[in-house]
Amino acid sequence: MKIDIEATPEQIRKVIALAGNDESLTSIVQQLSNCLLTSDDSQVDEVPQEGDNEIIKRDE
Repeated sequence: MKIDIEATPEQIRKVIALAGNDESLTSIVQQLSNCLLTSDDSQVDEVPQEGDNEIIKRDE
């Protein structure tokens, strides 16, 4: 089954915390954890190189 949901990172962390102790939900917890790691679009640690726009596009 595939489910598409919208949630804040904090909400996902809470779901992971709640489901983390249940061995039958291990794969779901892992998928949610991976989602958190790959969905961070923060540019805090990114520095544009000379000639780049100040805003770095996600598709670059």
